[in-house]
Parts: sequence; structure tokens; C-alpha cells
Amino acid sequence: MTGLEMLKQEMLKRGCTKAQTESKLVAIVLDIVAETGTAYTDLREAEQRVKEIEDEAAVARRLWEKYTETEKKFREGVMEYVEDFKASLKLCETPEARDALRAAQILTNTVTVKDGRENAAYIAGLASILCGHGFGSTIGLKKVKALDPYTSARY
Repeated sequence: MTGLEMLKQEMLKRGCTKAQTESKLVAIVLDIVAETGTAYTDLREAEQRVKEIEDEAAVARRLWEKYTETEKKFREGVMEYVEDFKASLKLCETPEARDALRAAQILTNTVTVKDGRENAAYIAGLASILCGHGFGSTIGLKKVKALDPYTSARY
């Protein structure tokens, strides 16, 4: 048992609270009385830092466990969706219907909808694909972000 532990035990016997025995003042007083420089104060600070690191490590472990659990659920959800999609393809009656479903999935994977206008355009495009209407071979499709409100295909 170290001198610091003996002092804390004696303080508890004499009616001090746990908080009082854990205060920085105890280590400072013991350093002064034992004439050890700052050995006990340094020890106390090192113990506190170790406890902080252990607490941070516990938080990191919990976050990692939550991340791996979420990733596993996500992967399972994706695999389930892919299997359902494959089953849907097999249920299509014609090759054209399978192609339309594949094109609809590609559209869904590549389009990012940010507002109501874009959502309306997305729905119209998806409907066109699923109904079997083509866009013609002369149109080259690119993703375009308008720089100003007047930039449009109509002007």
C-alpha cells in the first residue's frame, strides 16, 4: 500500500468524504509532508489521464460495435433487395419488361432528387421507362446542374 493510499484510508476513518480523499489537495499535502517534490501530484494526474483514456476507449468500442451492427444490417438489407429484384426480373413476362425494369433501377441509382421539380421530372422519366417509351437515339443524356435559373433546355 502506498503512502497516498494510506493517507486516503486514514482520512476516511476520520470522517472525510470520498470526494475529499480524491481531491488534488491530498496529493499536494502528501508531496509537501513526504518531501517528494511532485511525485504524488504527478501520480494523481497520471491516474486521472489513464481513467480518461479508458473512458474514451470504452466510448470508441461502443461506437465501433454500433457501426458494425449498422453496417451488417445495411448489407443484409441490400442483399435482400438485390435478391427481391432478381426475383422480380424473373417474373417479367417479356425481355422488354425485364429491360424496362433494369433501366428503371439504373435511373433510380443515378438520379439525386433535391426538390419538388426534380422529383416531378424523375417520376416522369421513370414512368416513360416503365411504359416503354423511348427518348430517341439523337439525345445524349448528361447530368447538368443549372448555374442560374434561366439556364434551361427551352431557351
